[in-house]
Amino acid sequence: MSKPTHGSVKESIEVVWEAIHQWTESRYLRYKFKPKEDDVKLSMNIIMDNLGFTFDENGDVTEGIKHE
Repeated sequence: MSKPTHGSVKESIEVVWEAIHQWTESRYLRYKFKPKEDDVKLSMNIIMDNLGFTFDENGDVTEGIKHE
């Protein structure tokens, strides 16, 4: 099975963030409230940090400085 991100960690992170945003939007459209997503977003930010990625000034995923 081929992966849609072709082995790119950056693209994989972008796909997961897109899924989080779609999930939030679908919950709002269906139930008229925003789901509690803070834990999900915090977890994604921790994962990104550990992988050495961050957001640039435009909100795009970029390779950052890996913290040791």
